[in-house]
Amino acid sequence: MNNTARKILAAASLLLAIALLLLGARKGHEVDTGETDEFGQKLTTEISERELVIQTTFGGLVKEDDGRLRPRKEGGLEKAGKQACPT
Repeated sequence: MNNTARKILAAASLLLAIALLLLGARKGHEVDTGETDEFGQKLTTEISERELVIQTTFGGLVKEDDGRLRPRKEGGLEKAGKQACPT
């Protein structure tokens, strides 16, 4: 493979990586709040991909058998900021 082909491949890989990062940053996830409204339906909230990673890392979210995300604790999601390490 010559030098020009390597530069083109490197540039294409970089552009693809940046595009995937931007796409992931925009994606949101619906999470049950653990509460219900006056009609008995579960309330949900939208969180970002970054917040999803933080919450699952520190044990704040679990995935139910039906695929829905819900807070592990009864009080809902943890607030942003410093959190204790789970290990």
